[in-house]
Amino acid sequence: MHHHTASISELCHAEGRLAALTPEEIWHRYFRPPLEDPGLLSESNFETRHFPSTATLDSFLVANRHSVCFPSDDFFLVDTAKFDSKQQACSTLENCSGWWRFSRIGYNEDGTEAIVHTDYDHPKYGLMGMGYFHLLALTDGNWSILARDMTWIS
Repeated sequence: MHHHTASISELCHAEGRLAALTPEEIWHRYFRPPLEDPGLLSESNFETRHFPSTATLDSFLVANRHSVCFPSDDFFLVDTAKFDSKQQACSTLENCSGWWRFSRIGYNEDGTEAIVHTDYDHPKYGLMGMGYFHLLALTDGNWSILARDMTWIS
């Protein structure tokens, strides 16, 4: 797992004609609108869409302005910056099956809705990965995934 969380600048990276935009401008122009309409596709019913609240999306942006280090010893964390490439890092680690990266979580005001972004890529084998926004809901003390939306695939 990546040693640091994803940041807006990493999630909203642009090249070419979009490179002149800031990550927050890219977020507001290209990432946020599809989350609000048409929303995220339900995990249980592929004809249902869920729409995160404005507060949840605003909280996500604020929480992810900067990357932070994971403070946990519960996961095998790798600082890929210590290697020449992600491929080199994966090749030197036994049983490496790729990299997971998580954003920080954005919550609504009462803490019953959350959105998080996850990335997975397997640099050892070249292009093989994907990223998703996940919309979660807290019901009766338990979190469940309501919906998700793919942001990239390779």
